[in-house]
Amino acid sequence: MAADKTKPNGVRRMVKGSDLLGRALERIGVNIIYGVPGEEILDMGLRRIHTSGNQFVQSNGVAIRLKSISWFGAEGENYTPHGTWGRSWRGIIDQIKQLGFNRIRLPFSGYMSTSNPVPPSSVISASANPDLLGLTALQIFDKIIDYCLASEIYVVLDHRRRTAGVGADGSPVGRRRQSPGTGEPPMSAALDAIPSMIDRIRHDLVGLKMPRALEALDHVVRRLEHAELSALEAIHILLSEELTLRENSRIKTALRMGRLATIKTLAGFDFTFRLSLDRDRIFTLAQLGFVDRHEAVHFLGPPGTGKSHLATALGVEAVKAGKSVYFTTLADLIGGRLPVPNGKVGSRSAFASSAGRAC
Repeated sequence: MAADKTKPNGVRRMVKGSDLLGRALERIGVNIIYGVPGEEILDMGLRRIHTSGNQFVQSNGVAIRLKSISWFGAEGENYTPHGTWGRSWRGIIDQIKQLGFNRIRLPFSGYMSTSNPVPPSSVISASANPDLLGLTALQIFDKIIDYCLASEIYVVLDHRRRTAGVGADGSPVGRRRQSPGTGEPPMSAALDAIPSMIDRIRHDLVGLKMPRALEALDHVVRRLEHAELSALEAIHILLSEELTLRENSRIKTALRMGRLATIKTLAGFDFTFRLSLDRDRIFTLAQLGFVDRHEAVHFLGPPGTGKSHLATALGVEAVKAGKSVYFTTLADLIGGRLPVPNGKVGSRSAFASSAGRAC
């Protein structure tokens, strides 16, 4: 390697390109090791990579497939990658290697690179990582990067935020320059006026009247940023959250319209109180085959034996299954006082309450 242009406690970084890039990185606290032109081995066995068509190719001409994983945490106020509070940091890298990954992305903040704080002691386990105690954030990055290189794992440093925190807070470069003589931001700044993708998704969710998905969006995006979810899993979670809200709302409305004010369920019924009751038969009734067959079910017995509880529980199951339900007394049913919606006879399944229960 050529002479190491370093600063105290600096993160080492292999850079291929102009000195301008190197000086820019050094200004934000990332120190550089410059490679000698034509040198094939960067450090500890890793070869320089370039692109050829749609492939990454090593300097020896062999194509390489980069399998990447993001190790978040240092961009936040912990100033160290997640997991160091409970596991050996070397063990985490070893596991990443064993899982087949050969590149790690390490997000960090501009504050971390310029202020170089010491991470809180609460985020570093004294037993698992005694060698990290008292080190600054950049010193910890040095150790992690050295070990990754020794393990033949490439490292990508991701200047993710200006300030320490969760997620991305915009361009890490800093203040925008003004266009000469105009006092106005340059044309590229006009992009800031375009709503971000997240803002557009929020707008679409409002237009689609999906309040629960809108409420869950930020949390799902954070999990995506931390590589805890795939894109398809994120979509599924948002849709499932909204579907659950709508289904709960439908059930609540149907129960109210069906006069099932006191909700009883089969799970809340004490079958040990009535040992003569066939539990399996009751749960078979809850599958509602008798409704499809247009059959009646009668619960007969003295007061206090759970007839109303069972009739109501079957009504609840019917509502969950999308059936229309109405709870009434047997006297009202016989007297013809059962309300019928929209004048359509038989459009409701009646779960009746009296000395004899009829469903």
